[in-house]
Amino acid sequence: MYAFATSKKITFSAAALCVAFALTACGDGSDPVDPPAPMPTQINAANMVEVAALLGYERAQSHLVADVFRALPLWFSTGQDGSASPNCSSAGTVNYSQKGKHFSLSANGCKHLIGGRELLMSSGSVETVEVPSATGDDFDLSYKDWVSSLHNPRLDTGTLAITGKVAVRSNGTDKRIRTADYSAAKNGQQISFTFVENVEHRDAGQGVYQVVASAAATVKTAKFPQPLKISLPVGGPGLIGGIFNGTMTITAADGSALSVTQSGVNLLLELRPTGVGTPTASKNLTTGDFDAAMAKVF
Repeated sequence: MYAFATSKKITFSAAALCVAFALTACGDGSDPVDPPAPMPTQINAANMVEVAALLGYERAQSHLVADVFRALPLWFSTGQDGSASPNCSSAGTVNYSQKGKHFSLSANGCKHLIGGRELLMSSGSVETVEVPSATGDDFDLSYKDWVSSLHNPRLDTGTLAITGKVAVRSNGTDKRIRTADYSAAKNGQQISFTFVENVEHRDAGQGVYQVVASAAATVKTAKFPQPLKISLPVGGPGLIGGIFNGTMTITAADGSALSVTQSGVNLLLELRPTGVGTPTASKNLTTGDFDAAMAKVF
């Protein structure tokens, strides 16, 4: 709202000019009144399962956004520099260009059979660009209107549109920092994500594997316009073996927090309205319950 002069002598035309040009003040020199900030949305007993689903969805989706592009050259490229438009195994085509570690791919109604499952890469593009570094492992990854069924592996819910960027930088021997800022859209809804992950490559005796040693992420939705903050403690909790390994916490702007802990084959949700102290509500979810909740994210 703008502050207008209250004198009865103001003319209609002057008032109209004030509105038309959105002046910061009309006659009294006052400052504009900013619109009120949106009220923080609280995590409560009524929405705690929905919030837990957002946490799980972000962790699974972000893992794919950071890594799935690695499979694309293996599926379609000859490994040589150049460009091509190979057919997909079931229908459609892709167009790709490769030069060294720079690889870009765009999809055109591609249906491709991988591991007995037909994946759809409908449209959009994915590109990776090497960033010079001592290790040779740094790169930037970008998605532009990438519409595909390559998303949350626990769900089979059609295609999702991804736009955004991921950056991977070396941080010592066998360590990487991954950062991302991307959005996912489906059914007229959009969710925005960010994350910072500390990733380590560890030798398990049967080969080296990658683990997220610690991470922080945010999720912003229409219901939660002020981002929910996700924190993972040091030790590698994430999608390892089951749904989670360890405890993750998701916190709203008002300070209310929900912890999600793997307990056998179930998940234990604990709500703390102030973020600390004794939980005021708790709930156990089976893996089936959790999958059903994640299926409702979009």
